[in-house]
Amino acid sequence: MNIAICEDNCQDRELLLRGVERYCRERCYHAEIGVYQSGEALLDAFSPGAYQVVLLDIYLPGLDGIATARRLREIDPDCILIMVTVSTDHALDSYGVHAISYLVKPVDETRLFRALNLCRHLFERSSRAIEVPVTGNSVLLPMAGIRYAEVYGKNTRFHLENGTVETRLPLDEAERRLGGEPFLRCHRCYIVNLNHVVDVGEQALLLKDGGVVPMRKRGHKEVRLALARFLSGYVDESGGRDD
Repeated sequence: MNIAICEDNCQDRELLLRGVERYCRERCYHAEIGVYQSGEALLDAFSPGAYQVVLLDIYLPGLDGIATARRLREIDPDCILIMVTVSTDHALDSYGVHAISYLVKPVDETRLFRALNLCRHLFERSSRAIEVPVTGNSVLLPMAGIRYAEVYGKNTRFHLENGTVETRLPLDEAERRLGGEPFLRCHRCYIVNLNHVVDVGEQALLLKDGGVVPMRKRGHKEVRLALARFLSGYVDESGGRDD
C-alpha cells in the first residue's frame, strides 16, 4: 500500500510523515511514502495505482485540497482519501469527494492510526493487486480494474478502466503475475480479463466498454470454451474463484 502526504505546512507535514512511518514500523508494514507540498505537485506525480492512500490538506496554496481530491478521483476512483485541516468548516465538502476520514490539526496519532487501519482494511478487502515497475518506481494495479494487457515494443501496456500504465515487464512475466483466471492469454500479444468480455467474434473479443481485443487464430475454440466456463458462474467479480 503506497501512501501520499500532501501538506504545505512544513511542521504539519513532518508530523504526518513521522506518524505514518511509526504506524508502519510498529506493525511491520511496508509502505512507500511520497510527500508533496501542493496539489499541483501531487497531481503531476499521480497515476492510476500510484498511491492507494492520500492524506490531503484542505487548505493548500493554489489548487486547494477539495479541488485536488476531485482531480484525484477522476484519475483513480479507487484511491482512499483522508482529509486534513485546521477547521471543520469544510467537512461536508470532504464527504462529497468520498473521504473516509477527516482529521483536524494538530493531528492526534490515535486518530491517525485508526484512519490508517481503516485504509488497510478497505484496500485489502476491495482488491487483489499486482506490483509492476514503472519508470524507476513501482505501482500496484488493482486486478479487477485491468481490462486487458498487450505487448508494447519490449514492454507491456495495461489498459485499465481509467487509463493505461506501461511497464517494462514482458508479457510472459505479466501473465505469470496475473495468475490465471479471470485472465486469459487470448493471443500471443494479448491477455484479457474475462470479467470485461461480453462476446466472442470470429477474430476478436468484444469488451463491455466497446473495446476489441484480438484473438489467436489457432485455439479459437479453446478461447470460447474458457469464456463459457468462466461465465458459468464459478469465478466471482473480484477475480477469484467462488468455491
